[in-house]
Amino acid sequence: MKAHPTYPNGVFYCLKYSVLKTFSLCLLLFLAPMFSGATPTDSLRKHLSTETIRLAVNPAWPPLEYINEQNEHSGLITEYTRKLIAQYQLPVKKQHFSSWESLLEGLKSGKADWVAGIHPTEERKQYLLFTKPFLRIPVVVLINKNYLKGDSLHLAEMKLSGVKSYASIEYMERTYPGIQIEKYPTDFEALVQASLGNTDGVIIDLFTASFLINKYGITNLSLGASLNYEWQVSMAVTKSRADLLPILNQFIDQLEPGYQQEVYAKFVTSDLLQKPSNSRWNPYSRTMLIIIIGLLILGILARQSIKKLQNILKHKTKDLKEANETLQYVVEAASDAILYINMKTKEFIVNDIHKITKKRMAMKPSELYHHWQEHVHPDDLPMLKEGIAQAFKSLDSTWECTFRIKDATGSYAHVRVKIFLFRTPGSPQIERIIGAIDDRTTELEKEAQLLFEKNNTEALINNTHDLIWSVDTKLRLLSANKPYINYIRKITGLHTKLGDPVLVYNGLSTQEVITWQKYYDIALSGKTITKEIHLEANQHEAEKWIEVTFNPIYKYTSVIGVAVNARDITERKKYTLAIEKQNSKLKEIAWIQSHEVRAPLARIMSIAMLIAETPPEEALFAELLHQLTESTHELDTIVYAISERAETLL
Repeated sequence: MKAHPTYPNGVFYCLKYSVLKTFSLCLLLFLAPMFSGATPTDSLRKHLSTETIRLAVNPAWPPLEYINEQNEHSGLITEYTRKLIAQYQLPVKKQHFSSWESLLEGLKSGKADWVAGIHPTEERKQYLLFTKPFLRIPVVVLINKNYLKGDSLHLAEMKLSGVKSYASIEYMERTYPGIQIEKYPTDFEALVQASLGNTDGVIIDLFTASFLINKYGITNLSLGASLNYEWQVSMAVTKSRADLLPILNQFIDQLEPGYQQEVYAKFVTSDLLQKPSNSRWNPYSRTMLIIIIGLLILGILARQSIKKLQNILKHKTKDLKEANETLQYVVEAASDAILYINMKTKEFIVNDIHKITKKRMAMKPSELYHHWQEHVHPDDLPMLKEGIAQAFKSLDSTWECTFRIKDATGSYAHVRVKIFLFRTPGSPQIERIIGAIDDRTTELEKEAQLLFEKNNTEALINNTHDLIWSVDTKLRLLSANKPYINYIRKITGLHTKLGDPVLVYNGLSTQEVITWQKYYDIALSGKTITKEIHLEANQHEAEKWIEVTFNPIYKYTSVIGVAVNARDITERKKYTLAIEKQNSKLKEIAWIQSHEVRAPLARIMSIAMLIAETPPEEALFAELLHQLTESTHELDTIVYAISERAETLL
């Protein structure tokens, strides 16, 4: 059996923030050479300006070329085409296709003349002419983190997802015979399948992977393998429009580095690669080791310098005096009460005890040292004494405690004391105590009020059958009530938590993800929308209708998220449908009464008039009686049918 290459853990990377900036600069080196060429002739310009050029639009290759949420043609490559069309005043008509596969078929069948971003292959060269590449993008395999097995990765044994008709898929099938690849219409669908675990990984280019992961907040994919394969993004025209090729090549030659970098920065995110902690040594690791060793050497040198500085500082008595004076002013300016106790001399200094309770203290500063126990709340006094005793017995250098102390009004303020204990060297004996006392009454009251409001709000939003949740701008869960959490657990079996991406792990299909994404985007644009959504019956619950309202969340004037309320309106919907059905039957009865009843009734009236004018002995009289009987029976049948329909309304 043919051996396939394995990839050690050293090539595993998490999709984070560290390497892309360096990578981006290197990527610019891959861009096609930028040289000036000859300008097109006037005759060629005139020829091109008279014949419409049909541009094939790739609908789903973000951030390079795609149709965005506003249904606009967008992307890095699209910026190039806009500049090209404007520069040469080309008469272009955009031809839209539903997928990459249908776009290629359109080029083959002559429905389009030009595609702005495509990788050249031998098969495509049979019907297309290619320019020189203007962008090179590595193609990689992202794997689901749950797939990681041991120290190596065998691509031929994996089940991967990718985009149908992509050249990278054809490359993988040639390189790894027998590899299993599930093919989807777009990169997004292929990526979601890998994130959900339906495939072990996805074949995708780095630009598209970074864009989609950042947009949908996907965190469970890692860069499993670098394929030594890259998109050589070129422009291409059909052979019937070979006259366009010189213009396209000239445009690529004249692209300026500054412009390319500006367009690149507009569409390519900086969130990409970071090596995880369990990866093996690679050039980056060795570089970091050299840096660390260098820092250690600098640290040793710095320590030696510090020793010299300490000797110099011993002679800086003047500076110390100035620092002491400065400290006194700082203490006086502080909002806390600063205390100093000399245990040998019993010297006690406090800057202003009234600061700690905003002049509410019931005792004077001079009384604090000997009479503080009289003012402490009786319930807190034992705890406070025990804490002080433990601080003196232990060898700890700090001690902190919060307790209640009586103020001038007879009520109690909450104060916090934090002290530093300076001991005799080599002895537990305390020489000095320096500390601070601050009033926490207002802070604790605010905390209690916030806790009350939080509990009250939670009780309100949990005391409903509605599903209530909110997301940030990256559609990650900010908050949710219990009905929402229980519903997600019921549908998916997962316990959702704050920070989870709401569009990936809540059981939605790919089409539903796209629909919900559209609703979220509308709310993030600052608009409130309400949608009625029909949910088909499944193994977890019966058919139902829900009414969902999306409200933007503002911080000052910026939208920072979306608050969502989903209400079950199944019963209301059933009543509405029943009424609509009843109205339909009533309309049917009304139509019968106004049309079908009218015909026999008109005949009966006409026959009655003729009978009144015809002598009984004439043969016509008997015929009229027969027609009258027939019309009467017909009318009776119609009346009976109306009665049956009326009974179904009850």
